[in-house]
Amino acid sequence: DFYEDLVEDNAREWRLTLMEQCHKLKKCFQNELTVKQYDAALRRLWNTIGITSECEWVDRLWTGLRVEIQKGLWREKLHPEFSRYKDILHVAELTEVIESIDKPKG
Repeated sequence: DFYEDLVEDNAREWRLTLMEQCHKLKKCFQNELTVKQYDAALRRLWNTIGITSECEWVDRLWTGLRVEIQKGLWREKLHPEFSRYKDILHVAELTEVIESIDKPKG
């Protein structure tokens, strides 16, 4: 089976790969990505690592978003301990659009 064929013989390598992915997740911030791109990057890492906890998803999404988007979440009375991931994502995307309209064209 899969485990015996691939994982068992290379357990150390698999653990290192998992640790590398966890490290990437800790270092993953929105920076210049759009909210949609950031969400996709997080989901790829979560799927690789196997994180399924919505609490962990919410925490990583919220803390990794740009400050101006976090402010928009607070303005909409969302909270990282009580709000659902999909609600945070939706408001973050709307806030991003509002922020882009408010930016002066250069």
